[in-house]
Amino acid sequence: MIAAQVRAARQVTTLTPHLARAVRAVYPDAAGKMSVVGNGVGRDWLAAAGSGTGGIMAAARLAPYKGVDLLLWSFRGLLEKEPAARLTICGGDFSGGHYQELARRLGLGGRVRFLGRIGDRRLREELFRARFFVSSSRAETYGLAALEAMAAGRAVLAARTGAARAWTHGREAWLFAPGDWRALESGLLQLWRDPALRRRLARCGRSFAAAQSWEDRARRYARIYRRARAGA
Repeated sequence: MIAAQVRAARQVTTLTPHLARAVRAVYPDAAGKMSVVGNGVGRDWLAAAGSGTGGIMAAARLAPYKGVDLLLWSFRGLLEKEPAARLTICGGDFSGGHYQELARRLGLGGRVRFLGRIGDRRLREELFRARFFVSSSRAETYGLAALEAMAAGRAVLAARTGAARAWTHGREAWLFAPGDWRALESGLLQLWRDPALRRRLARCGRSFAAAQSWEDRARRYARIYRRARAGA
């Protein structure tokens, strides 16, 4: 059914170059009519924000593919070197309390906050207070939370998955291989200790995110629709 839809489509879009390659490999008929249009950020995320002085922030549903277990293990390693570190995790719980229990067993009580599902306004408030943002996902289709964190002026530490596959290490974000908890722990330590690195990542990331507005995405889709109509 999907193969027939791809053959019939005049234009096909995906969120990332990696997804585009995967789609072309499975559906060769998509070749020649494929466009990549990523997600965007709203203007509210670009509100002015200074350097955060709080703890580390993550925004992810509590599900295995988000790598929350890796983050908790790596955060415990960070605490051995930086006992003052704190971690806030926002996102709906799809695990039945598994990660809260893991945090307890790892001795992280009082150092990790689980806020559950929160709205965008509260999320922005938490981001503006955070020292930096971390995404530890094992896999992502895109990874919008990291882009929103960049727009909010936070340095980002992210697994190289989803949109982050196309980012430059040390420019848009500090990147590590998905599932590599040792590299994640090292990144946590580097960003916690190095304010100059955080400022550089925040500046470059914010500039990158500002160019990924929903208005820009709408213009790109409008051009794609015009091409599709012209091919009628």
